[in-house]
Amino acid sequence: MEEELAEARRLEAERKKEERERRWRDLRDSVPWVSLLARSNLYNWVTSSDRQLLTRGQSALWRVVERDGLGVLVGDNRSGNDIYTGVFSNHWEDFVCQFEVSLKTGALRISPRSQSNPGTGALAEQTSPMLELGDDFPKNRWVKVTIEVHGESVVLRYGDAGTEMILDSETTRIPATGGLVFWIADGTRVELRDVRVKLVSDSRDGGIFAK
Repeated sequence: MEEELAEARRLEAERKKEERERRWRDLRDSVPWVSLLARSNLYNWVTSSDRQLLTRGQSALWRVVERDGLGVLVGDNRSGNDIYTGVFSNHWEDFVCQFEVSLKTGALRISPRSQSNPGTGALAEQTSPMLELGDDFPKNRWVKVTIEVHGESVVLRYGDAGTEMILDSETTRIPATGGLVFWIADGTRVELRDVRVKLVSDSRDGGIFAK
């Protein structure tokens, strides 16, 4: 009886995984893009290390400048510490995020699913490991990056050749929900533009199985 129950649970888990993959493929193409970056401010980017700096009367290290009608997110870190910024999105489940990045010096690290406190801008413990665009990433030119996050799968692709980076779900554990956060270390200078997302499923709407 125990073996039969275990087999039934295994088959049900496989069925749900296959159904999730099917819904992901169907919805990924039909969901519209939503721009995340305004032309002149970081209104929605409330997950940020800048929140602590501003409460201490210090200047923010992330800023937006307008160029050719587009908002460009600039990070120039000379603080001696890591800094981060992201859109508060603790309930994002499956999504595609696309942006262009011009890396001047250092490395851009990306946490594909992070939980945060919107009141303080601080990150919670439920934060995924990071993907890093660093030494091998092209410098001083705009490069398109696409990140697909669904279930336990995280895939990042960049450049004309479609260079691919993957978080291995068998060795890496990420939260079930959470938003994308950008990190840079001291000495890093980076610019991002045309940051947009396709939110395929959100836990507040019942998740992908409610679609």
